[in-house]
Parts: sequence; structure tokens; C-alpha cells
Amino acid sequence: VYTGQDLRRLRFIKRLKLLGLTLVEMKELEDIYRIHKTNKKVLPKLLEHLERRMSEIDERVGSLKKLKTEILSYQEKIKDKLQEG
Repeated sequence: VYTGQDLRRLRFIKRLKLLGLTLVEMKELEDIYRIHKTNKKVLPKLLEHLERRMSEIDERVGSLKKLKTEILSYQEKIKDKLQEG
């Protein structure tokens, strides 16, 4: 049996998980909330985590684009060799 507050907390955790926050980051937010009993202290920290996550995603996207370019180039080289032979 869950209270309304429990359900809100679980929905918040589920959303944070979908956004890619780690358990450590979620625990940090929970600790801040338990100390201050307000989201006014939690939300700025959450923004920091989300901004860091966006930066990580941007880096990964850049790396994946570079990898895709390398794969396409290698495919072309293989196709050229096959046509030569």
C-alpha cells in the first residue's frame, strides 16, 4: 500500500531514470529534499545533472557521427577493392 507521496516519489524516480540520471545522482536529490523539504533546493541541482547529461549525449552523438563517417569510408574502400578484383 503506497501513499500519494510514495507514488509521486516513484514517478519522479522513474522519470529521472528515463532521463539517464544515476542512482547516486537520484540519491543526492533525495537527500537534498529530505534536508530542505522543498523542491526549490532540488531543482537547481537537477538542472545541473540534466545539463551534464546533455553534454554527455552531445559528446556521444559526435563520436557516433565520426564512427559512422569512418564506417562509410571503409565500406567504400572495400567496395573499390571488390570491383578491382
